[in-house]
Formats: sequence, structure tokens, C-alpha cells
Amino acid sequence: MQALSWDAWFTGGVLVLMLALLARGRYAPDVVLMGALLTLLVPGVLDPAGALRGFSNPGVITVAMLYVVATAMRQLVATLGQDAAYFRDHKR
Repeated sequence: MQALSWDAWFTGGVLVLMLALLARGRYAPDVVLMGALLTLLVPGVLDPAGALRGFSNPGVITVAMLYVVATAMRQLVATLGQDAAYFRDHKR
């Protein structure tokens, strides 16, 4: 059995650190994930074309669009909630 190369160990370490940061929830997930991507890009573990190729996947684009819809729905509910509270408090 062949020993793992340094880039395999490095990638494993980045993944463990990324999962730990995501589990703690102290940083936004987009910051953690982009940080992990950049950490793998800088030493050359990933090439830029390979790193960006994943963003062209239709599944990734679908999830990104769902985040946009969810944010719009959250803002709509917050706005409707404020309007309802205003009208409830200002009855004639």
C-alpha cells in the first residue's frame, strides 16, 4: 500500500478544519467554504480551472438560487410582520 502524499494530508486537514468551523457556527458558511477553497488553491493542491469547474454544476446553481429565494421570503415575512404589527397597534 502506498503512503499518502502531502497534498492528500493537507486536503484532509483543510476538510477537518472546515467542518469544525462550520459546526461551531462562528463564521458565515460562505466565508469558511471560500477560505477552504483558497487554502487549497494557494499551494497548488487545486488548479484554478478545477476549482471553478465545480461552480458550473447545475446542482450548485440550483442551491444558490434557493438561497436567493429563501432570503427574499425571509425579508417579505419580516416586512409583512412589521406591517401587521403596525396596523394592530394603530386601530381606530
